[in-house]
This record gives sequence, C-alpha cells and structure tokens, in this order.
Amino acid sequence: SNLDNNAQNVNYSYRIFNSNGSVVNADYSSIEWSDFVLPFIENGVYTKNSNVVLIYPIAPLLDSNQFIVKQWIRGDDAAVSDSISFVQSFSNYYAYDDGTPEAGYGITPAESKMALHFSLNHKDTLRAIDIFFNSTKERNNPNYLESFNFVIWNDNHGKPDNILYEQQMFISSEKTGHFERFYLDEPIQIAAGGIFMGTIQETDANLNIGFDGSNPQQNQLFYKTPADNWKNSEFEGSLLFRPVFGKAIHDYPDTTTAAPKSLTVAPNPNANSSRTFQILLNYSFQADEHDLKVEVFNMLGQRVYAAPFTASVTLGNVSSGIYIVRVSNYTTGYVESTKLIIQ
Repeated sequence: SNLDNNAQNVNYSYRIFNSNGSVVNADYSSIEWSDFVLPFIENGVYTKNSNVVLIYPIAPLLDSNQFIVKQWIRGDDAAVSDSISFVQSFSNYYAYDDGTPEAGYGITPAESKMALHFSLNHKDTLRAIDIFFNSTKERNNPNYLESFNFVIWNDNHGKPDNILYEQQMFISSEKTGHFERFYLDEPIQIAAGGIFMGTIQETDANLNIGFDGSNPQQNQLFYKTPADNWKNSEFEGSLLFRPVFGKAIHDYPDTTTAAPKSLTVAPNPNANSSRTFQILLNYSFQADEHDLKVEVFNMLGQRVYAAPFTASVTLGNVSSGIYIVRVSNYTTGYVESTKLIIQ
C-alpha cells in the first residue's frame, strides 16, 4: 500500500536463486513491470498478480531441490522500496502435514486399518514411507518393540479395496519422536491415479501416529475396524505419513548384496504345549555364543523372556498370539528380530 499522499512510480522484479545463492539463469524481463501506485487514502490496497513463469531446473541425478524466490518493489523514492523472499521446495515425498504434530492418531482394536489417499499425476516408484510415531512413556523404554503392517490398497471409487502390497515393519524406541524412514523390501511401481497407503494393526495398542491439526485433510483419511466398513476420519487434520517416491535413495539398503535373513525360528507357527522353539542363526551372528542374548516380547511391547543365548528356548506359560523374538550381539551391537506365532 502507498501510504504517501502522492502517487508513486514503482518497478517490480524478481530473481530465483539456487540453494547455494547463485542466480538461476532465465529470462526475467517478461514478468517485470512498472506502474503508478495511487495513495491508499484514494485507492485502498494496491494489488497486482505477478506469476513466476519458469521451470525450476533440477539436476538429472536428483529428484528433490530447493530454491529461493525473491521479489522487489523499487520506487523513485527509496522509502517506498521493499522486498520479500520465500523458499520453494520440491521434495521426493507426498505430504498433507506441515511436519509438526499437535496430537496423535490411532485406532483400536487389533486388525483395525488406517488408509490415506494419494493421487499421482504420473506413474512413479514408491521406495519408502516416512512416519512420525509420537513418543510416549512406554516407547521411551529401550526394550520397547512393536510391529505393524504397511499396506497399499487400490482405489475403488474413493475408498480402499484390494490389498496390492503388504509388509511387516517394526517400531523401536529410537524410531519415535521424529520422522522415521521405513524402506520397502523392494521398490513398487505405482500407476497414475488414486491409491491408498496405510497400516493394519497387529495388537490392540494405539499406533499413535503424529497428527497435524492445522491442515484439515480428513477427507483423505479413512479407517476401518474389524466389525465395520471403511469410514472417513471424524477428526480435522492430517496424518504425519509421507510416501517417498522417485529415483533410488542414496541410503537405500543394497538388496543386491544383502545377506540372507540372519534369524529364523522353528516351528513357526508353534503349537506345542511347552512353547519350545529353536533359533537358527546364519553367519551374520558368527560369534562366541556368550556374546549373544535372546529376548521375546509380546505385542504390547512387554518382555516375556530374556536370557543368554541358547538354541532352544522354552517360553512356558504364555498366551497364544504373536511375539517378537530378538537376538542381540553384546560385542558388535548387531540386532535382528523376527515374528513368532504361538497357537
């Protein structure tokens, strides 16, 4: 606004800068202009649209980048000159949230499902999922371990339908209180159009995923309990749940050289009355067995067994259900977990 009593001649220009501060080469002249701005007392707030007409350059080996857009108004009188800047980010993930959780979102009981809708303009490669699990007193326990299933459903007239992909993932204490990246076992090609991604719970415990209350996107969020059909979320906000697409990620696990799974248990499922199972280790755990320990957790994260390593473990009087068996190497810090089903 021109707060002077006289009209002011102003010139508008803008520039785009790379994150290192260098100017992006472009023809900026097509959008620059000059105008007389009448006094606010006569004409009110002065408005003029200035669309930045430029395709942002992203290096061939990248699928994310960040630019600084700076715009100037320069008057004949320096007192009426001003500038404004903003950061334009292009990232390799989809996000409805602003990155800060004001609350937590979860469903009960076990086998409940949560699905978030995304729409792709072009086919792309899904490589990982970034999830913000809130910190809690229980999750601050260093022995905390919980599993969930990451799921992709097709879009059937705006609601999740058939499961296209499912992978078990684990939450531990160090994976809470921030965005944690969970990698897919293999990259998945996603076609253009609508798709749903979310979770299936294995326990009655609330997954407590971060929830942004300032960005109302509940029309994209659906839930389903075992006794009911898919419904839209009733809570205004957006889930801190971000699918990661695009080119190979620099820290993506190298599946071409990955060792076979280091830890297996048998029989699994286990139906014997003594709850006895055998632990089989491959070369990743080659060490003096005195350096190893075995722990077993239920789906509430409670430890039901802990002892120095033995190849045969008897749990005794435990309930039927799903358990997590974890073997740790005291010397190297190597840890691996697997699922055990007690029938």
